[in-house]
Amino acid sequence: MPGDVERAPRTYLAWSAAATILCLFPVGAVALGYGVATHRALGRDDRDRARRHSRVARRWLIAALATGLVVNALLASTLIVLGALSR
Repeated sequence: MPGDVERAPRTYLAWSAAATILCLFPVGAVALGYGVATHRALGRDDRDRARRHSRVARRWLIAALATGLVVNALLASTLIVLGALSR
């Protein structure tokens, strides 16, 4: 349809950087790498590659967030149990 402009895929750079720092470094770093690849593909006007990289970045970002939440919950519960046992 004329006048319809295709939106550029999201890069997820800011979210990936936050997940790398706050959640789980290795998994977040992969998401960050794909976010950078998305940004570079958009710079070359390669929309197909940018869409593929964006989808992969989103998947790795979700994995980083989920894994980080589980690891942090386990760590917190371990510290609580150890603190309760130390009295």
